[in-house]
Amino acid sequence: CGSKIRRIVQAARSTFFCGRCQKS
Repeated sequence: CGSKIRRIVQAARSTFFCGRCQKS
């Protein structure tokens, strides 16, 4: 992905995903 990588905490877990691509 070329978008900024955002970090969100969900279910007490850190998930990294960039824009439309979702990567765990």
